[in-house]
Amino acid sequence: MHSLIAFLAISALSGPSFAKPIPAPEVTTRKGFTINQSVPKPFQAGPVVLQRAYRKYNRAVPEDVTRAAQDGTVSATPEQFDSEYLSPVTIGGQTVNLDFDTGSADL
Repeated sequence: MHSLIAFLAISALSGPSFAKPIPAPEVTTRKGFTINQSVPKPFQAGPVVLQRAYRKYNRAVPEDVTRAAQDGTVSATPEQFDSEYLSPVTIGGQTVNLDFDTGSADL
């Protein structure tokens, strides 16, 4: 029994000494790739683009598209202690006070 244990021990210890490293692959030149960046197009609102498409194909622009494509401005009125800035906006004939919150505490 001792001879079997001795044989296994010698086999286990001599295994790493017979190990051979894997040869490295041949060094070749690496081929690269290129990424071409382009400047993104400026944002255009959907109704404005739709209005332009109607006009391009000599079609009558629907009234709701014309109204939606108009550029509008609204004033922001500060509330007490500048806690919020409310802007009256008319949507579908109803005026709603909107709070355009930027998420910044430093307004």
